[in-house]
Amino acid sequence: MTDNAQPNTSAEILRPFAGERRKFALKVKQIDELQRLCGAGIGEIVARLHNGNFYVRDVYDTIRLGLIGGGDVDEIKAFSLCETYIDGSPLARAKAGDNHYRLAKEIIGAVFFGLEELKAATTEETDDPNKKKDESPVVPDG
Repeated sequence: MTDNAQPNTSAEILRPFAGERRKFALKVKQIDELQRLCGAGIGEIVARLHNGNFYVRDVYDTIRLGLIGGGDVDEIKAFSLCETYIDGSPLARAKAGDNHYRLAKEIIGAVFFGLEELKAATTEETDDPNKKKDESPVVPDG
């Protein structure tokens, strides 16, 4: 992002989490809360997640706040899901659906880099780039 660019707070993605496909988004309110909880600006959080020098709160709170910003679950449900499915489990299992670290990178990447770059990055990570991925980002109407 350039200095005068704004986060893409309309970026929503659908990903499997807690046994269901769920919508994740970080709106301004969630970004503010994420920055407060992680003690860093969004640029630093993105850098930490993408270079592997992240804190557990970077992963946990990005997912929890992404669930809230997605609008399908309230704060209590998001907290409960994260306590059940993240706390006490590995952050980066090989199985894509259980890779919380990768999920956090995708949620924050959609906001910071945009959906098109996220789509290109996740296509590069697949075994078969010609195969359509069913977990592609969803662009909201409007």
